Parts: sequence; C-alpha cells; structure tokens
Amino acid sequence: MKGFRGFAEIKGAADDEIRKKILLSDLDGTLLDSSSKVSVENQQAIKTFIAQGGHFGIATGRSQLNAVAFLDHVEINTPSILYNGCALYDFEAKKIPGAVQTAE
Repeated sequence: MKGFRGFAEIKGAADDEIRKKILLSDLDGTLLDSSSKVSVENQQAIKTFIAQGGHFGIATGRSQLNAVAFLDHVEINTPSILYNGCALYDFEAKKIPGAVQTAE
C-alpha cells in the first residue's frame, strides 16, 4: 500500500494487538499522493485500522487549518502532531488537548 510502509503487518495483527497501536502519518509525500489527495485505498486502510481499535492521526509541519483541507474522508481519532512537533491537536474535539482559554 503506497504511503503506508508496514501497514500490511498491522492489518494482519490480532485485534488485541491493534488496540495498542497508534499510527501517525506525515502528509506530504506520505499520506498525500502527487495530487495532494488521500487515495481511496489509504482511506479504506485507515477505516479498517480504526474499526479494529487502532488510533490514527497525523504528524506534520502544517497547522490544523491547513491540514484539515487535505483530509476529507479521513477519520482521525487520536491527537495529532502539528507545527513540526510544536503542538498537539485533537481533530475530534477541535482543540489543543489540555489548553486553557483565558478571559478576553
């Protein structure tokens, strides 16, 4: 599967082993193809991984606003690494985990 080196190993793992797995993927040159799209094959592989109890997220230099534009039909169910490792972001909750909002 293009972009997911080693996914076949995970795909064949027992369900209890999958539940212990977190898979983070870079976007550019890894998850995104040359047209800056996530292939249907990779979308399905991610759905299968999550359905088996896996946790999928991204690790990218992009911001959440920039990254989300490329992630149509891609489920992200664990906090992701953004800004070249400077921040975590929870796409499900749409916030930085543990962030405290101050009064304006």
